[in-house]
Amino acid sequence: MSDVCIIDDLPPELLDNIFIFTLEYGGPRTRAPSSAGLSHVCRRWRTVALACNRLWATDLPYRSLDWTELCLSRCPHDNLELNIVHDACTRHDPGYQAAVSLVLSCLDRVRCLRMRVEHGPKYRFEVRASVYDILCALRDSRGDYLTDMAIEFDDRLFDLSSDWPTIPLIESIHLMGGTLQSLKSLPSTLMRQNLRRLSLHNVFLWRDIDTAISCLQAVPMLEHFSLSGSGMPAMVFNIASSKGFPLRAVPLTNMKCICLHGSWAENMAIFNHISIPPRAQLNIGLCPSKRARWELYEADEIKDLIVMGADTLRQHFSAALARGAFYRELEITMCDDGPRTFTIAASPRFDVVYVEDPLESTDDPLILPSTVGLSIPWVEDAETCQNLFDIFSTLDIFTNVQILNFDPLLWVHHPEVYMAYPCVRSLKLVHENHVKTYVDGYSLNKHATVFPALDQICFIDVHFDDDYGLLLRVVEHLLAAHPALKRIEFRGCNMVDHVADQIRGRLGERRIGVTYSE
Repeated sequence: MSDVCIIDDLPPELLDNIFIFTLEYGGPRTRAPSSAGLSHVCRRWRTVALACNRLWATDLPYRSLDWTELCLSRCPHDNLELNIVHDACTRHDPGYQAAVSLVLSCLDRVRCLRMRVEHGPKYRFEVRASVYDILCALRDSRGDYLTDMAIEFDDRLFDLSSDWPTIPLIESIHLMGGTLQSLKSLPSTLMRQNLRRLSLHNVFLWRDIDTAISCLQAVPMLEHFSLSGSGMPAMVFNIASSKGFPLRAVPLTNMKCICLHGSWAENMAIFNHISIPPRAQLNIGLCPSKRARWELYEADEIKDLIVMGADTLRQHFSAALARGAFYRELEITMCDDGPRTFTIAASPRFDVVYVEDPLESTDDPLILPSTVGLSIPWVEDAETCQNLFDIFSTLDIFTNVQILNFDPLLWVHHPEVYMAYPCVRSLKLVHENHVKTYVDGYSLNKHATVFPALDQICFIDVHFDDDYGLLLRVVEHLLAAHPALKRIEFRGCNMVDHVADQIRGRLGERRIGVTYSE
């Protein structure tokens, strides 16, 4: 009972935030909002809930027209958040369709508009008409408060081309699953200067780099940009600029996070022509289901793109390179599930080392992003493959790395990749298969050649208690392969006590430190 009294004693402003935080999305599959339950707990909660207009203005409409009307009556002047769903259930639900019409009559005060469209081919034209009705209603409204719009389709061939409404204060646009095949670019009515977030997934808007640059030039305040998609079979992205745009021609000085996960050629062509702050989170990946398709481009086009990509990254990280900054720890991984790719990545849990140069000064020490991920595709041509690896294996911010997270696939198929990082002093191995792969993969000389400066090994979550013979074999292998070894760490590893004592004694003969931690 005392706990109830403590909660009941909270100020209304805090209860408001708790109610909003715990609000469950209901939408077309529920008759009433979850906030209705909050208003029936006790008299005080009812008073607070009824006074919190935002509780009733979120995730409209609901399946019940009466409840939708009641929600609107409890927030008569507040900005609304609409979440409209078109699917097999809602399409022929008269109550929900009436509720949709009701909230569309309030578009002048809508702050957030989300539409989720799920349909089969036979309903495509019917759903398109419904979506266009919403866009027309939006075009006829003032849109003075609309800042966030998201439209998601389960069919990527759904044509979104239409007379888009003017949304003067739009800050966030998310489009997924449709295509703007009849448009050459996002219309200026959407690409406003105050746009902060742009997310395009399987939209297939840009056919060439000129269009991409023109769109991005129209949104100089952009802070978050995400591009992804599996690609359309008949579409080839033209990476050559007919207008001769120079590298880094689009300054996006407010960018905080950019994620490019389209085709590799499209990713790099776009990145080559934008300029973002060095502290911005950077992720240039590859769509898992899409291979590089080099045959679609001329050999010289690919070569030029790789050269420009390396130069752009060097310019992007120029401040860090000038100060001798580098990532102390990295992950270099190989993915063989689908098209083979290689990724170098740093995350916020990794340290950045700054070697101060007295000739260089800056007011901003954040010259490297806390999160970075750069991926390249595997190609059969040896020269092209090496040029791709050189994009990041020639940057000191990566090659001076001291701690590497071991990747078994990379070790088995391309151990030569590791040789670009001669400063590695510590290697982390996770799980038993990593350990077995590392020990059994190559000769002792190979280990010493690949990691000449290695003086520490860290085993993480390896269950040696099931195979203590593996542990003994690993220790003997490490002693033979790495004469400079100074410390072995077991972090979260299981082993029987007598084996741990035996290992400690064996390593003690070489004055090698051993630590155990949970």
